[in-house]
Amino acid sequence: MTSIVLKSFQKHRFIPILPYKTNFMPTNYSQPLAPYLIEAYHNTDYSFETPQQLYVIRLNDANTTFADFLKANGINSWAFITAWNPYSISMPAQYNHDKQQELYAKLKEYDPLPGKGQGQDTEWPAEESYFVANIKEDIAIALGQEFGQNAILTGNADGKATLKILFESYSYSFENGQLKIKATAAKL
Repeated sequence: MTSIVLKSFQKHRFIPILPYKTNFMPTNYSQPLAPYLIEAYHNTDYSFETPQQLYVIRLNDANTTFADFLKANGINSWAFITAWNPYSISMPAQYNHDKQQELYAKLKEYDPLPGKGQGQDTEWPAEESYFVANIKEDIAIALGQEFGQNAILTGNADGKATLKILFESYSYSFENGQLKIKATAAKL
């Protein structure tokens, strides 16, 4: 069981939007990962840019141009990861920016390329992300879990993306001005 406490309520004075469709904040709530979130991940464009070209990675796509890039650059494994909106809770821009900087510090040795994840329906705002070359999958998974991500993308030189679901269920509570989340890690 992994826990995260979001202490930024008082700093940013906001009410997060929980990953289900409602307009109230419950005192306690428990749920499995919502199927519509998994569908949303499958309908997202994960993109990054090099000086030569913009690359878009899609699940269930051959991603042939991306595969050519991987082979040309000797990239045998990769991940696409963000620190934005942990557990799909919409967070303030400053919170997301701060967490993304923390993630970058942990990825710096891999020279990550900035990117974004944007749903094809554009209902959810684009999330700043990183394309990380030659990172081991277990390291990427551990970082995704550390930053409270429901899922990350991983892959190898063939360019096919795999969605790795990192948590299977959550328990939320709101105590003393803090949102507390306990998440059960998925069996990977």
